Amino acid sequence: MAKKAEFYISGIRMNPSGNQIESFRRHKATAVSVEDCDYISRHAILEDIRNGVNYATAFPDKDGNLRKGSTISIFKEKFLRSNENKSEKDNLGNLPLI
Repeated sequence: MAKKAEFYISGIRMNPSGNQIESFRRHKATAVSVEDCDYISRHAILEDIRNGVNYATAFPDKDGNLRKGSTISIFKEKFLRSNENKSEKDNLGNLPLI
């Protein structure tokens, strides 16, 4: 059974060349709510996941509340993925740019 996400990612910022995510909008997920966001670097998320912190994508529902999407994992030690395809790039679905 998958562990509950500790943080949700609701937006991304790409690097200047547009080929890699450089930072993320992150929300702490608690048992009863999703807290306000902060912003975190790519390096910090990679380190968190390597250290066992669980992340998932999140999208607003019709009422504007964030709802869990897909679990985020690391592919080939450097790519962040929310799906199973094997292309060598970040892929977190259709998260909005921030």
